Amino acid sequence: MKNFSTMKLLMAILFFVFGTFVCQAQDNFFEKYEDMDGVTVVSISPEMLQLMYAMKTDEDGLDLAEMEITGMQILSTERKDIRDQMKADFSKMIDMTDYKEIMRIKDDESNVIFYTLQKGDIINKMIMLSEEQDECTIIILSGNFTMQVTMQVAKSMSGI
Repeated sequence: MKNFSTMKLLMAILFFVFGTFVCQAQDNFFEKYEDMDGVTVVSISPEMLQLMYAMKTDEDGLDLAEMEITGMQILSTERKDIRDQMKADFSKMIDMTDYKEIMRIKDDESNVIFYTLQKGDIINKMIMLSEEQDECTIIILSGNFTMQVTMQVAKSMSGI
């Protein structure tokens, strides 16, 4: 579905805006899969994110440099055996007493779930699990941002 692919790209860009700092459990999760054949890995360092945010102009009224951006990690695979293990490990990593589901998007071809770990109004971690028939993608994010900032960035990116 072409529209959903565009929406996935927009979501990935949204995640990029917020950056990550991955906790120990998430580090272990990432390390388990980063060297496997058949797994696509993206890891963006805090320095690279800061450089990219420094290049962002304030034409949208956003000050991304003050969002404490620290990094981003993405894992994706099309291999069924790895997808199944990745989903099982992901379920173990997400402790539903700490993480809460904030959004679910489902259509005929995919299921996307967003989880956050928050302290008060501040989101410390945001994790996205995207499952399609032939692909599983996990994006692990951390930082210090609010849902209002999330909505502001999404609005500026969509031209609303």
